[in-house]
Formats: sequence, C-alpha cells, structure tokens
Amino acid sequence: MQQVDLRSTGISPKELPVWQYLNDLYTRHRPNLSGELASYIPELSAVDPDRFSLAFATTDGFVYEVGDTDALFTIQSVSKAVIYALALEDHGREEVLRHIGVEPSGEAFNSITFDERNNRPFNPMVNAGAIAASAMIKGTDHAERYQRILDIFQRFTGRILDLDEAVYRSETVTGNRNRAIAYLELNAGMISGDVNEHLDLYFRQCSLLVRARDLAMIGATLANGGVNPVTRQRAISTDTGEGARVEREEAWQAQHRIGEQQRRKVEQQHMNGIAPPSLLLGRVDPGEPIEAALHRAEHPVQRGRAALVEREKPKTHRLGQREGDGDEGQDQCPACNGHGLGFRLETLGPQKRDDEVDQQAGGNDAGDE
Repeated sequence: MQQVDLRSTGISPKELPVWQYLNDLYTRHRPNLSGELASYIPELSAVDPDRFSLAFATTDGFVYEVGDTDALFTIQSVSKAVIYALALEDHGREEVLRHIGVEPSGEAFNSITFDERNNRPFNPMVNAGAIAASAMIKGTDHAERYQRILDIFQRFTGRILDLDEAVYRSETVTGNRNRAIAYLELNAGMISGDVNEHLDLYFRQCSLLVRARDLAMIGATLANGGVNPVTRQRAISTDTGEGARVEREEAWQAQHRIGEQQRRKVEQQHMNGIAPPSLLLGRVDPGEPIEAALHRAEHPVQRGRAALVEREKPKTHRLGQREGDGDEGQDQCPACNGHGLGFRLETLGPQKRDDEVDQQAGGNDAGDE
C-alpha cells in the first residue's frame, strides 16, 4: 500500500470529503469562546486562548489539518499514553500491571487516591499512574532515560520534539501535589528509585511541544499496531501494541461494568428516539436524535434504537471517492464514506431485542474481536 502525506499529492485538501467534514466542525465550533485557561500550572495561563486547530490521521498514511495547524502547545497529559507504551515495552504487560492498574478511579486526574487493595495507582491516565509509568522507564542514568522518552515521541510523531523550558520550570516549581503523590507511592512500595529524577522526567514529558498533527499521528500509530503510518517506522513492538489494546479493552470493560445499571436506565429514555441531555457515550445536545448521538460516539456500537453496521471495506483507497453506490436512502456519514471507511447507520425499531441488534451489527465479523 502506498503511504501518502496529503501535502505531497498536489491535490487540494478542500477537494476531499474528510477535510470538508473537519472544516465544517472547525467552522461550527470556532466561535465558541467559553471556558478558562488552565491555571494549575501558572505558565499555561499565558497561552493564546484563541488558537484552535483540528487534525485527523488515518492508518493508511493520510493526514488532514484545518485551523491554526502551526501552533505549538505542550502535550501535557496526552504524553501519558506514550510513556505507558514505553513502560510496557520495557517491562511487559504482567510486570506493568503489578504497578499500574487499568480500573477507572472515579476521581480527578490529579487526585491523591490509590487502589489500596492492589497497592497501585488505578490507571496510567491519572497523575499517580503516569508518575509510576515514568518511574519504570529504563536507562543507565537520567540523561539516557530522558533520551529514550524523546526517541519514542519522535517515532510516534515522525519528528523531534522540543521542550518548552518555561512550562517545564513552572511545572517543577509548582509541582508539589505531584511530589506528594510520588512520595506516597515510594512509601507504599509502588515505585522505587530516585523520586526527584522520576518527577523530573514526568515534568519534562508533559512540557514537550506538539502540534495538533502530532497528536493525530500518535493516535494513528497506536491504531496501526505501533507503526507510524506516514514514516512507516515502528514506534512500539507488536506485542506492546497488542498489550496496550488488551489494557484498553480491560479498562473499557471496567467502565462498562460500573455503568451498566445506569446504561439500562438511560436506554429506557432512548426508546422515544430522543437523546437525554447526557449519555454514557459522551455529551450530546438536548433533543439530538439518538441515532446521530450514537453515530458520533464510535464505530461500531449498539445502543437502544441504533446500530452501526460495518460493510465490506474497499481494498484500495481512492482520494475523494464516495463509497456506497446503491445505498441511496441510507443515512451516510460524510467523513466515513468520503474516506472509504465503509459504515452506514441503520435505524432499528424499538421492538428489536439485544440479540437481534447484535446479529444485524455483527454480520460476517461477528466472531472477530
């Protein structure tokens, strides 16, 4: 398969349905100036609040961008996924699982709470778990460990990332809450070694400068089994990529167990075809048709009256091609079909049972994981 960066094709992105869909999203949300800048790290409150960009990368090497795509910002908590992957690479799934769980904490990202039953942080996405993951990065000294962190980010993004020195210093000076977390972990035997060195690595990884495109490439690399779809360089091993997939699946199952009772209650409200103000799948607008809310959530999913049904995927990708000839009358997603992902939305009657929904949604792939 030929890997293509759209900027090298000579084709205007504006001709492509996926870019048009991103641009529609950008135009729709650009006027939204609500919210506040982060202030828990003082330097973050100094960034330009008007910058806004969207980027989307596919596993076959196409990258779409819109907005302030050259704007740099510190990666902060997005770095946690990459460092967790490196910890899995260094120690393997079983060893990492002894030190970092995959259960939801139900608390804020920087809360000082732990899984006391298993003597570990709840998961790698809260600060406690991320600090534990940074503590597990191998190296003969601090410099080698930090270089290995820079190297894995280069493999994921396809370029060398720079450090925002001002944000790094701000994190170091004001990071007392993270110090409290780290020393509690050391006292409980969750981590070992030089706590100040571990924290310095953590502050540095969070202060690396990225663009929206870089984040899209990280997601596409994880989705592509650990291979950067543009550079074709392997960022993590196949085993680590599979281990991360298993961890995500276990975390999803845990979330599903916790929310099952609430989900059933919400589904009763779904039967009238109108979504409530909030869904377990994510925030939606009051009065939004449930089919649209579910479509936005993920592929594939079965909830209430809607199911996303996977069609046979095309063997080749053709720029600008709209797949789905012969499907007139179906509700089509301009992004999915424009890129040839091959999904359609089917509306099911309220009388459909869960097993009927599963059969229709599964198709020939019912046995796949």
